[in-house]
Amino acid sequence: MPDLHEIVDWLNSYLEIGRFPDDQSINGLQVEASDEINRVAVAVDACDPVFRESGAELLIVHHGLYWKGVSPLIAREMTSRVWALLDKGTSLYACHLPLDAHAEVGNNVQLIRAMDLKPEPVEDVIWKAKFGGSFDDLLKRLNDLTEPNQILGFGPEQVDEVYVCSGGGTSRIYNLKPGSTFITGEFVHHGFHYAREKHINVVALGHYFTETFGVRALGKKLGKEFHIGAKFIDFPTGM
Repeated sequence: MPDLHEIVDWLNSYLEIGRFPDDQSINGLQVEASDEINRVAVAVDACDPVFRESGAELLIVHHGLYWKGVSPLIAREMTSRVWALLDKGTSLYACHLPLDAHAEVGNNVQLIRAMDLKPEPVEDVIWKAKFGGSFDDLLKRLNDLTEPNQILGFGPEQVDEVYVCSGGGTSRIYNLKPGSTFITGEFVHHGFHYAREKHINVVALGHYFTETFGVRALGKKLGKEFHIGAKFIDFPTGM
């Protein structure tokens, strides 16, 4: 069986975790417990229900426990979670923006492929795909994946291409040209008027939902690389 640091070294290299130095997540190994890895689990969030269900020596998540600029008070609140992991012999690895942007197992690439479209890189964590149909056609295709949390039909009825940014992508709308169509996870108030004024269609599929794709794909990739099982733990937030 592979050891922890062999897997961590592979993850660091494969995911290029140093690619986004401004990422607020402290990417990489966050909690070190077991050395020998027999089982791996993947999940979106590092939270108690996931810890209880993992049953693995290594848990890989998109949203970890440690973030830059976290106050000491909040950091102390994390102590019980760390002890819960150590008590179960579970190490924790987190990867945030590098997993959103990854060209093979990234959230955006995998979401676009789930839509049966071909992903193309744009910039940073934004990807796009040619579509060539109506906005209603796009909504029907998305409904085959999940029911959208939010739909803002401010843009053109004909959609030639779609831009995709998983998770909380509201701020990325300012990178788009007028008349675009934007698919994200969570879209918040400050982007509403910009989308309306610039005639941009917006579809929010849910922060959690759009970020299940990357960890699932990463688990499969790691499993093949190390000949080890990797299960996905689903704990949806509905957000």
